Amino acid sequence: MKLKIKKIDFATGRPVCMIHERKAKEMSLHVGNRVLIKDKKREIVSIVDTVAGIIKPDEIAVSNDIFEALNLRDDEIVCVELADKPNSINLIKKKLKGAILNKNEIEEIVRDIADNALTEIEVAFFVAAVYTKGMNLEETKNLTWAMIKSGNRMKLAGKIAENLIKKAKYENIDKIVTVGECYLHLKDIAKEKGIEIFEISEIIAKALNIEIKVEGEEKRNGG
Repeated sequence: MKLKIKKIDFATGRPVCMIHERKAKEMSLHVGNRVLIKDKKREIVSIVDTVAGIIKPDEIAVSNDIFEALNLRDDEIVCVELADKPNSINLIKKKLKGAILNKNEIEEIVRDIADNALTEIEVAFFVAAVYTKGMNLEETKNLTWAMIKSGNRMKLAGKIAENLIKKAKYENIDKIVTVGECYLHLKDIAKEKGIEIFEISEIIAKALNIEIKVEGEEKRNGG
């Protein structure tokens, strides 16, 4: 289906498009579905929202993320077609059932989260799956490395590295052998410097305004 780009300045933090409800019905699209938007050289997967009155049936409004990623122009013609759901959704369902995920499966989920290929609800399901079903040591290691590979890296050097080593020696720790121990030591150092560090689950919970119960005590993040 070919539609004309309608320039509407709106930021969403992820690829989102608006299609006229009449055209959406014609294409059998519903709110939350995914479509593939293609120009001559590039393509991107977007979450669908349906509207009436803002755009014409032959137009599509895209978020700033899509506009910039495809280097679009107002009134440009693009091809829009229904996109398949990412396989990571099936992997999240698998985890919800209590299955153990392998390295490639975890990397696929984290990569889709980093690329904004999953909706907030789908990410929330992954958080819930990890929280309720837990992860073994191998899964935790693979999740940690997947997060490192998909994000920006901070090289520990100078004062921070020296302080971490001094703190370990002061507490008679010969080696910091787990990611959790490294995280706790870094969090202490950051706290002394007035810097706040969150775990990935805390970041997602705050972003999605999720309520988490910890040891019988209800804690609300982001509210």
